[in-house]
Amino acid sequence: MFDNLLTQAVAGILDRCDPEATLTREEVELYLLTASEDRNYDYGVDGDEPRWYGVAALVSLAPVLIEKLCFDERHMEALEQSATLFENLRHICFVDCEFHLNHLPDYRYMVRFQFKSCKFFSEFEASLEISDGFNALFIGCQFFSDVKLVWGDLAKNATMKAIFIDCLLRNVVVDGVRLDVQLFDFSAEQKPCLEKLVIDNCSVIEDLDVSDFKLGELVIRDSAFKGALKAKSVVLDKFVAESSKFKSIVDFEGATVCAMSFERCMLTNVLNLESVRFERGSKKNIAEDMQSIVGFRFCTFDKMINFRNVRFGIALDLRLSNRKELPNFLGAVFKRAARKKTDRETFRIIKNSFEAVGNHVEANEYFAMEMEAYRLELKGRFDKLSERFLLTCNYWMSKHGQSYLLPLFWIALLMFVFQGVRYGFEQNRLYLLFPDIEQFVSAMNAWASSLIIFKPLMGEEGLEFVSLLFGVLFSTLVWQTLSAIRRHMRK
Repeated sequence: MFDNLLTQAVAGILDRCDPEATLTREEVELYLLTASEDRNYDYGVDGDEPRWYGVAALVSLAPVLIEKLCFDERHMEALEQSATLFENLRHICFVDCEFHLNHLPDYRYMVRFQFKSCKFFSEFEASLEISDGFNALFIGCQFFSDVKLVWGDLAKNATMKAIFIDCLLRNVVVDGVRLDVQLFDFSAEQKPCLEKLVIDNCSVIEDLDVSDFKLGELVIRDSAFKGALKAKSVVLDKFVAESSKFKSIVDFEGATVCAMSFERCMLTNVLNLESVRFERGSKKNIAEDMQSIVGFRFCTFDKMINFRNVRFGIALDLRLSNRKELPNFLGAVFKRAARKKTDRETFRIIKNSFEAVGNHVEANEYFAMEMEAYRLELKGRFDKLSERFLLTCNYWMSKHGQSYLLPLFWIALLMFVFQGVRYGFEQNRLYLLFPDIEQFVSAMNAWASSLIIFKPLMGEEGLEFVSLLFGVLFSTLVWQTLSAIRRHMRK
């Protein structure tokens, strides 16, 4: 392995020589195998001593290419022994090589690498220290396992375009890095697809753009974003942001997301979720605690959250968020499953955002959702039986004031029932079936007759109690009908 590296390096350097130059292969080899502290640059360039300056100038012209080699763990010892060779080359580009090892030796942080059209079969760890002469760290590479980018203060330079250019990726982890350059750059025909992207403890200066990607998970932890997070039209199973700061826009416009969680984050610019489709994902891709939730826990938003035209197929949780501006929910749609799982405090926040701008029609719809969420929350609460009863009646009578057709249906149905009761009374059917009930019926009719204020609701003699009962029901349903119509007509 060492001989192959040395042979390719020497050949690449000699190819740069002027045809009239007298530089020999032995001189180049001696330069590459001599530590810099062992050289004596006081020797004359025309004498018999090695011509260090000439070789150094050739090396610095461009990165040295290492082509079509296969590296595995058996070669790690040879690579570690090649420290002097690589440190003299300084800038090395691997082309069409295969890597079956986890990392390259660090060579005391003196060497800069680039990889073109290489294949990585094992989990690979690379440092983000890139030469000014490189436009990317990985170009056209294929990763059949994970790649992890660690430590490095990646300062922006004129030649740098991105870290990955047109690469086939699986899982990418960026840990403890200052990113002042694009992470990805794909040509138009490429269809970016990753199982997982993790940004951990990083300072992201440039925009992170994953628009149009297909992503399994996007995880951001303990990081600071000065650039924007662009995820337009991304197809994403799971998004998690924890203990991070976003100083620029976070844009998910037109995305399809199965689960989203912001926890202990600060967003000083707009969070744009316009036209996002939140859909239920499979438990295979989403953890149980993330299933069916769009959550914002202990987050602070200095600017607006834009939920315009969002379709919620999963629950939304805004209870523990702090917002300086009202969110925009114009055109948002909650599917049935989402309404059942969303809490009433979230619906109250949405309702108030519409009422604050005078949009009473939308506010009324979310008032009904708030009441329905409250009704579902009270299930099993025996200390709230009266509230449960009222909310249940209100739901079945008019969907919490949203339907005027439902109370009209109940009115028509009760009219038929009352006519049936009257017919049974006229035919004496009740007393024929239950002879001993006459005294009880008489007592109830007498009790109903004592309610003087409801006297107009009572019908003919013998039906006082039934007439009173139906009269109260009819009055309640008429009031529900008028209230629902008023809600729909209110501007």
